[in-house]
Amino acid sequence: MIQEHLKALLEEFPESQIVALVDMSSGIVLGVSARVRQPQERLDAFCQAATVQFLGQAATAFANALDLPQITMLRQSVVVSQSQTTVFLRLPQDMSEALILVCSPAVDIARLLEAAKSRFDEIAASK
Repeated sequence: MIQEHLKALLEEFPESQIVALVDMSSGIVLGVSARVRQPQERLDAFCQAATVQFLGQAATAFANALDLPQITMLRQSVVVSQSQTTVFLRLPQDMSEALILVCSPAVDIARLLEAAKSRFDEIAASK
């Protein structure tokens, strides 16, 4: 079921290259859909990147800079470069899981975030 959701999200956005669901607490990739087969090392790196985005020192510094309460946890992050846009989303029902979407810079980020959040809710409901 998870795989079907990931594939549907990949197909909905032609600019997307990889959609993965990871468990940050265990460092495991729970599912992936990609246009080109990805080596396990790259998938593991995405899991590590999600952990850094949400639990690393930069995330803490960001929350502190915004004067957010310590219990506040970041739920989304977008990293944009010349070659790709990577979106990280945390599952509200299980903050240890994250959805990672790697796309071309041409992707409509607002539309992608909306669709990804909706799909994430469906994944959570199917568990």
